[in-house]
Amino acid sequence: MDPLSASASAMQAFQQKQAVTANNVANANTQGFSPSRAELAAQPQAAQQGTGASAVTAAGNGVAVGAVNRLGAGEVAGLQTTGRSLDVAINGNGLLPVETGDGQAFTRAGSLQTNGDGQVTDANGNPVAGDIKLPVGASNAAVGRDGTVTYESANGQRQEAGQIEVAAFANPAGLEARGDGLFQATQASGAPNRGEPGTGGRGALESGALEASGTSLVNSMVDLIQAQRAFEANTGAFQTADQMRQSALDITT
Repeated sequence: MDPLSASASAMQAFQQKQAVTANNVANANTQGFSPSRAELAAQPQAAQQGTGASAVTAAGNGVAVGAVNRLGAGEVAGLQTTGRSLDVAINGNGLLPVETGDGQAFTRAGSLQTNGDGQVTDANGNPVAGDIKLPVGASNAAVGRDGTVTYESANGQRQEAGQIEVAAFANPAGLEARGDGLFQATQASGAPNRGEPGTGGRGALESGALEASGTSLVNSMVDLIQAQRAFEANTGAFQTADQMRQSALDITT
């Protein structure tokens, strides 16, 4: 691969790495946010000359972002006490299943609320799976560690409204981010294993708390600086290679 193309591919890769890291920094205060990391990899030559023991592999094709891996998806990043009864954090593995207009999704953002029908939803209005509703006149709602939602009825009796489930995944890092703190199951993540919080490897629920963002500002700033310096170094290499090529063309003409 010629030096110009090699430098150009590296510049593009480090620019993408900066974008991924900048998104992590922008979500440093987003509850339940799982940061991502751009993994760089050398690109092998697509074609190979010869076969078997006589095969000859040509020089590489520069560097590119080999994968963008989500870090800690489905794992607790840290809890912040809010005291609000419908705020829940998953103290361990798993995500909350919710119903969206595009089907089932999953989230670790546990700032729950009720809509006009008394249905328990996430902050975006997506109903929590299980059709959990608080009747008119309900007060003092609470969520137990096992996900049981209770409330006080008009006559002062404690009643159950349903149970919030937690979904665990064989490979949480394989979940696909949909935005607004939502994730979608993929073949890489495996199917959701829904059930009672605190059982089967699922984290229990902590009421009156929210999960902090998983972004480390210190680590993210270090990554940004390193990516920026690498980008600048390859910019210089690109300019040098371009000047050398132009000089060679001037000599031959």
